[in-house]
Amino acid sequence: MHYIMGELVIARPVNEVFDVVAEMHQELPYRSGRLNVVTTHTVVERPHLISWTISSSGGTVCDTLRFERAGDGTRLRWCWTVHPKGVRRLVGRVLVRRGERRQQQMWTRLKEDLETAPRQETTPDVVAPTGEPAIRVP
Repeated sequence: MHYIMGELVIARPVNEVFDVVAEMHQELPYRSGRLNVVTTHTVVERPHLISWTISSSGGTVCDTLRFERAGDGTRLRWCWTVHPKGVRRLVGRVLVRRGERRQQQMWTRLKEDLETAPRQETTPDVVAPTGEPAIRVP
């Protein structure tokens, strides 16, 4: 078993980042090298957590993304738990290094795309006790 972890801060609100990543995961446009895989969502807690399992003949990956407020932006943290199968177990460390680079590239690309795009209207992530969106005072 191997781990791939990292984080970065995106200068966009938590809800906006979460919504883009959730949509992105449905279409996988930021993932390179598409494989014949089965993806199963295990947890979706908007706007703080997405977790899923990706299974293929080469192994299983449990992927967890956490979204936390960081000032006016979002801290995106990722953790992959990689369980290689067969021959891939012998080159696990090499695969992890490659995975670390790909994850960093993918999330950096997303960061750049979001930070250069016009701001989206998103659902407020702060709710008053009445259930209405809370008013934020700058």
